[in-house]
Amino acid sequence: ERSRAVQRDINRAEARLQAIGSESSAAVKLSKAQELYREQIERLYPSWQDQVERESIRRLKRLEHLTAAVQERREIARVAFEKERALRSMVAEREHVMRLAQDEEKREIRRRELERARLEARARERAALSWAKQERERAYPALPAQL
Repeated sequence: ERSRAVQRDINRAEARLQAIGSESSAAVKLSKAQELYREQIERLYPSWQDQVERESIRRLKRLEHLTAAVQERREIARVAFEKERALRSMVAEREHVMRLAQDEEKREIRRRELERARLEARARERAALSWAKQERERAYPALPAQL
């Protein structure tokens, strides 16, 4: 910024010089202005270079910090995803085991219902046989055994 300001001053001086003409005093003034400019540049350049270097180092540190933060977020996201994937796998496995258990439970219920129906049919059959026997005995009383 300082060098720009100095360059503007030089440019203005050159413009004034051209407006005046090519008098020797103007050429001397321009030469002196250019020499002053060079001296100022030589004097300011080392501090400007140090300032640029410090700014570059500061920017580099900031970028390293940002990169580390991004890496940390990536690692956290990776770990979270691995946990999520493991949990989803466990949930899927448990759902499968639960469905198998439900299917087995349904088969057991069907077996019990079939057994219950078989037992009820057998009980009805026995009851019918018992009723038929009682009806026969009423209809045909037994003869006395001593006859």
